[in-house]
Amino acid sequence: MDAELEFAIQSTTTGKQLYDQVVKTIGLREVWYFGLLYTDSKGYPTWLKLNKKVTSQDVKKEPTLQFKFRAKFYPEDVAEEIIQEITLRLFYLQVKEAILSEEVYCPAETSVLLASYAMQSKYGDFAPDTHKAGCLASDRLLPQRVSGQYKLSTEEWEKRIMVWWADHKAMTRETAMLEYLKLAQDLEMYGVNYFDIKNKKGTELHLGVDALGLNIYEKTDKLSPKVGFPWSEIRNISFNDKKFVIKPIDKKASDFVFYAPRLRINKRILALCMGNHELYMRRRKPDTIEVQQMKQQAEEERQQKRLEQERLSKEMSAREAAEQKQKEYEERMRRMQEDMERAQQELLAAQDTIRRLEQQLADLQMAKQALESKESELLELTRQLQSEKVMSEEERERLVVAISEREQAVAEMRSQVDAKTEETYRLQQEVEMARQRQQAENHARGGVREHEGPDDLTNAHLELTVDEEVNVPQTELERVTATEKNMLTKELDMVKDQQQVTDYDVLHMENKRAGRDKYKTLRQIRGGNTKRRIDQYENMCKPAMNKLISALTTDFGVALALQQRAAIHTTAELSRARRQFFNIHKKVSDPERQDPEYFEKQAAKLALDDHYIDALQKLYTEKIGSERDLNVKADDSLVGRTGTPTSSPQDYGLPEVDLKAPRLAYANVDELTNAPESVKRIFSIDHGQRRDLTDAWKQKLIQSVNKHKYDESSLQMRIAWTTALIRHWSILVDEIAKKTPKKPTWLTHRLWLMVDYRRKLLRQLREQDSEAFAEVIKTLKIAFHVPVEQVGPKTRKAWSERQLRIRVDSEKERRLKELHEELKKDRDQKMNALDGKLKKLADEEQAIKNRLETIMELEGKATKNVVGVYQPHLIENLSETTMHATLFGHRKPTLTASHA
Repeated sequence: MDAELEFAIQSTTTGKQLYDQVVKTIGLREVWYFGLLYTDSKGYPTWLKLNKKVTSQDVKKEPTLQFKFRAKFYPEDVAEEIIQEITLRLFYLQVKEAILSEEVYCPAETSVLLASYAMQSKYGDFAPDTHKAGCLASDRLLPQRVSGQYKLSTEEWEKRIMVWWADHKAMTRETAMLEYLKLAQDLEMYGVNYFDIKNKKGTELHLGVDALGLNIYEKTDKLSPKVGFPWSEIRNISFNDKKFVIKPIDKKASDFVFYAPRLRINKRILALCMGNHELYMRRRKPDTIEVQQMKQQAEEERQQKRLEQERLSKEMSAREAAEQKQKEYEERMRRMQEDMERAQQELLAAQDTIRRLEQQLADLQMAKQALESKESELLELTRQLQSEKVMSEEERERLVVAISEREQAVAEMRSQVDAKTEETYRLQQEVEMARQRQQAENHARGGVREHEGPDDLTNAHLELTVDEEVNVPQTELERVTATEKNMLTKELDMVKDQQQVTDYDVLHMENKRAGRDKYKTLRQIRGGNTKRRIDQYENMCKPAMNKLISALTTDFGVALALQQRAAIHTTAELSRARRQFFNIHKKVSDPERQDPEYFEKQAAKLALDDHYIDALQKLYTEKIGSERDLNVKADDSLVGRTGTPTSSPQDYGLPEVDLKAPRLAYANVDELTNAPESVKRIFSIDHGQRRDLTDAWKQKLIQSVNKHKYDESSLQMRIAWTTALIRHWSILVDEIAKKTPKKPTWLTHRLWLMVDYRRKLLRQLREQDSEAFAEVIKTLKIAFHVPVEQVGPKTRKAWSERQLRIRVDSEKERRLKELHEELKKDRDQKMNALDGKLKKLADEEQAIKNRLETIMELEGKATKNVVGVYQPHLIENLSETTMHATLFGHRKPTLTASHA
């Protein structure tokens, strides 16, 4: 799996010597799990025998003998039993290879999770900068079946695996391997060695040998065993040629016998059974001194590694914090550099503005000087005008024109000077603001440089490194919950290629739909006593053989009766049921709380504030403390009836039987048809024993619900068997009670066991076929009380969510009603206001009409058809074209209809 080792051996070297040399080389001390596997001369995998010479065994005679160091036995719980790290690694490599090579079936969602743990074990923590898309292309991540079953590319699979891989941060490689094995050990085919066998009827089956016991599988289903035997129930194991015999501890049970196709397979089964049984019993005994020392040493090593891991985690966390802080400093330096460059550019722009401003100031000074010279000239001209009074008219007009031109030029120059003054003031303000902003930035840059000096950074890094109080966050190891698995399953179902679904995928989906897993199936197949399970194993036969047996039993009435009586006897020897809930009633002391909807009504009254959810959960806690559970109380009103001296079997629900009819054993004998009456009486039920009468009762009850002649194992048949037993035993209990002071407890105990068992059958029939259930109840006269359906979920979260939804709906309805009432009120108000306006408009229209009539009368014209006359018959006669032309301003058509 991981490496190759070469050893030089002698011809006298035994298997144990070679095995000891291997485990010594690799440093393995838990040697009881492993062995050396080789391929014999006929091509079958075989384990090397330790007590024999290597060369004397059936190894292929080659220059170099090839052996594989493999796990021969598996632990029940890897987290509790595996001690050494090398043992953990060897199991991890072997199990991973078995899953990837599809020797062990693994569903797609579990394969993705296992791949994430494998990547954590191989590469350590997920690093986004290093582990990019395509970096896992060289790794075997998923089984080929899973890769080809979904419409996903390699990059998409890697993306899903990396999402889970990132959740395993700070997990050590050893812990990742352990988590991988903890997930893998829940797979149905984990640690199971399968062998082809046949039972006494020749049915081809699979025998599964694992750490917990022996399981029997159907030929086409290696996931769900049908019968199971734990190692604690097995007393002796032996084989003779191809026949393998297992003797159970229960002396009442027969031997467990099967047949293997080859003798060497029986030898291998025997060796696996002996080893697994020995380890099974060793686990349930105190550890030996050697194992205790190994566990103590391993615990010390783990503690040392844990301390080193914690120290390393602290240092890594401190280093990450320092690197993060350094990145922050670098980012701040980059931002400050950008700010400095921006400020430099703004400074250059401000200097350019200052230069332009100085140039404008110089121009302003020159304009002022020019203005002053013009003003002096104007004053001079004014003085000349005033002094020269004896001046001609022409010269005076010329001077006036020159003065007005000079005044206009002065005004223009003054406006230019004012505009330049305002612009100069604005530029001065901008320069001052830029200078202040530059000073503030220079001050800020000076403070940052003082804070982020190299000495401070080194000290901070050293303090973070040596700080022992740093709380390093640890990612939870058990991150994968059932809900997340379901989410991953739903996500993968959307891209599943249904044409690539295998038989094992179908079986897995059926088990998942039925809520079955590996351990529930084991508990189910190991229920009951050993004898019943061995009988169940022996009755596992081919479908064709089932039909043949059914046909034979229908031809021979005696065989049918014996087969049915055997089934009844098997049913009667069931283990005692727990009889849960049947007569439990929790009394409620408060009369108000007897209302089934009391707590729901209280939930509807809670205030909708910040404490609503807390109050709802508190109310649920109070609810489950006072709620009563209702279930089936009694399923047969005839059970427990006290008989009277004149009681007949019909009073106990048993059918009427013709006592002159032949007994069941002779029912199909043709010679009795023409025999004399005296002979018929000898073979009649009346002349027979009590059991003949009870057999007739049972047969008649069974036939009343028999669906067809091949019906032997349906729920209706089993209910009829148990009903016949219950009612017959009720008669016996009453008869014995009349002759003895008290009832026979040995029989009443079995009677109530049958009652409990029939309740279970009735529930199953009611869930599968309600019509058949009603027919059986009516035919067999069984009083079966069906409990009221539980309204609403029972968990706290679900109940709270349901009450919240109900409250939201009620609040929504209440708010809608309020809005509806407001709408009606607003509508009434607006309608009243509209009525007032319409009335007012009508009054105004009437006043205008009256005034118009007065004017027209004064002019001598009639006003009957001018305005204000409502003519509905004209509107009804208008066509759509005419109405359209009227509305959009076309030529008004002539109305030919006359008004009333």
